[in-house]
Amino acid sequence: MSLFNPDSRFMSAFTLMADIVIVNMLFVLSSLPIVTGGMAIRAANVVTGYMVEGRGSRYGLHYLREFRYGGGTFGGASTQWWGILVAIGLGVTYQQWVIFQAGVDGPLLNLTQGLTLSGILIITGISVWFFALQAQLDLQATPEGQQKAPLGETLGRSVILTFQQLPRTLGALLCIGAAASLPLWTSVAVWIPAYFFAVPALTLFLVQLLVAAPLGRGLASD
Repeated sequence: MSLFNPDSRFMSAFTLMADIVIVNMLFVLSSLPIVTGGMAIRAANVVTGYMVEGRGSRYGLHYLREFRYGGGTFGGASTQWWGILVAIGLGVTYQQWVIFQAGVDGPLLNLTQGLTLSGILIITGISVWFFALQAQLDLQATPEGQQKAPLGETLGRSVILTFQQLPRTLGALLCIGAAASLPLWTSVAVWIPAYFFAVPALTLFLVQLLVAAPLGRGLASD
C-alpha cells in the first residue's frame, strides 16, 4: 500500500511523468506555428525549471500562462534567437542542397560536412544555455513574466557558459541527440506518439537538471 502513498517515490515519479506528458502536448501544439517556436521553448524551459526545483504544481496551467506572457513579448529575446535559428537552419538546408547538386565528394565533402556538424553542435549548445538563461531570468522576474535581458546580454552569457561548463553542455547535447535520433531506430508508430506525448518535454527536463547548478537553482528535495 505504501507504493501508492502520495508521498512515496513511485507516486512522485508517476505525478512528474503525468505533468511532463501534459506539458509536452501543450508544447508540441503551441510550436506548430513556426513563428511561435521561440515562445514555446521559453515557456517549456520556465515550466521544466519549476519542475526541477519542485516549485508549484499544475504545470500545464503554468505553461499556458508562460506561453501567453511570451506572446505578449513576441519581439523578445527568445523570439529573436528563434528567428536566427530558423534562418541558420534554412541556410544549412540550402548549403546541403548545393553540395549534393554540385556532386561534391571525397575529402572536400568530409571537410564540409564536418565543419557543418561542428557548427550545428556549437549553436545547439549555445541555444541550450540561451533558453535556460532566459527562463531563469523569467523565474526571477515579476509575476507578469516580463523578460528583462536583451538578446545580446543573454547570448553573451550563453556563449561563455557553453564552453565554461563544457561537460554539462556535452551532456545536454547527448540528451538532445538521443531524442533527435529516435526516428532512426524506431518505427513511425513508435516515434510519432513518443514525440507528441513525452520526448521533447522529458529532454528539456533532463537538460534543466544539467544546467540547474551553474544557474544557481536548487533541485527538488525528496
